[in-house]
Amino acid sequence: MDNFPSLKPWHASAITAILGFLVGLVYVTPGGQFILSLVDFFGGTFIIFILTILEVVVVVWIYGLENICNDVYFMVKSRVGLYWRLTWGCITPLFLILIFVYFLITLERLTYGGFHLPDFVLAWGWVILGFAIVQVILWFTYYIFRNRQHGFPKMIFKAFYPNGWGPKKTADYEEWKKFKEEKHEERNNLFMSPMKRRVKVFFNLI
Repeated sequence: MDNFPSLKPWHASAITAILGFLVGLVYVTPGGQFILSLVDFFGGTFIIFILTILEVVVVVWIYGLENICNDVYFMVKSRVGLYWRLTWGCITPLFLILIFVYFLITLERLTYGGFHLPDFVLAWGWVILGFAIVQVILWFTYYIFRNRQHGFPKMIFKAFYPNGWGPKKTADYEEWKKFKEEKHEERNNLFMSPMKRRVKVFFNLI
């Protein structure tokens, strides 16, 4: 709704309900349970794991733990503790990756009711998975291409930079921006290597 302010809420609800109903009709057909198993496996487990890992990695390791902690500090006026820094910066992303790797290692052919799903059915499952992954690749390529005026390789790095998002109210945004600049300048004045700085940020020492 934020991206389409002219669209009335009830229009969005009606369109969503109708589309959901039409798609749901597939699952009440004689082969609906097989389709449900296929979509649940490839469109649920697989895609959720992959996109969740990408989301966590982008937010914590690309946007940065330091930026997240500063944002929280600005909002609640309290520094983020070591537990949350460890959870966000290390435990959660690593455990997600390890679980996904284990899932791939122990992956077996999809079955339902003791029957192996045919190859052509499994092929559609991989198409569902591929469609989701291609979305990530296409949008990433789009943002790289949009920054082509910066030249290579800066156009790639530019795609990873956070945009100008922030608090909605102008006064809050200006205060937040000033706060972030002060914190950034404060830590840059400590005269330490980038690696040492990251370690100190991680363990809530600065």
